[in-house]
Amino acid sequence: MLEMALQVVLVVLLLVAIGWSALLHRRLAALRQGGDGIGRFVGDLMTATSRAEKAIGEMRGMAEGLGRQWQRQRSEAEALAGELRRLLAEAEDGMRALRQATALAPVAAEAARLHAAPQPAAAPSAEPPPRAQDPVSPHERIRQAIRDLR
Repeated sequence: MLEMALQVVLVVLLLVAIGWSALLHRRLAALRQGGDGIGRFVGDLMTATSRAEKAIGEMRGMAEGLGRQWQRQRSEAEALAGELRRLLAEAEDGMRALRQATALAPVAAEAARLHAAPQPAAAPSAEPPPRAQDPVSPHERIRQAIRDLR
């Protein structure tokens, strides 16, 4: 009986081995037939890789060109900013000079008028004395001061 059980187990193992071999045979045959597909896949992969490398090289070249252009524009902008700072400082100096000139101009004009024609002492009146019309407008005085600064 033991011998019979061992033979049954042996038959079952042989059937499993035959089934496994048949399955393996089918898979190997499919792999052989699909080998051309793998070759095509590898070829396509190599083509895509070479295109990607070429695109990366072109992008690197464009990035370097853009970097040089950015550096050039940055240096130009820094030069313009320096020029603007210089012009602003000159304009502020000019404004200070104009403020001084316009602040002192009425006082100097009044002193010159009083010095040129002394007036007899008169009784103070309620009305302020009429202002003499300055032949040069304030705008023209400012323009002249700017010309003098240059």
